[in-house]
Amino acid sequence: MSEERMRILKMIAEGKISPEEADQLLESLDQPAPAKEKAGKPRFVKIRVEERGEEKVNISLPLMLVKSFMNFIPAEARDKMEDKNIDIETILAGLEENGGTGTLVDVEDDDEHVEIKIE
Repeated sequence: MSEERMRILKMIAEGKISPEEADQLLESLDQPAPAKEKAGKPRFVKIRVEERGEEKVNISLPLMLVKSFMNFIPAEARDKMEDKNIDIETILAGLEENGGTGTLVDVEDDDEHVEIKIE
């Protein structure tokens, strides 16, 4: 069983996602990869969260799964992004259309740091 499938099953067991959400994620894993990617086209979203200098989250997700995982960004981090007028879904849609890469979000607040990159 793949690591991605194990993570999804673990999220169900921990109550982080519903069986319906897990079904959608598992179906997206079964989707065939595009035949050939354009050079430089973004393929992964990387999310890193640090608290008091300690890494709490370090995830690399295929871009096609990101929209499903948007529900798992901690509410506090989502609130901080909203306070700074950052709309991740709009940014991702634009980057996906234009093939851009780079840092989407880099928020530091006291002893917390959230960074989201697309590569």
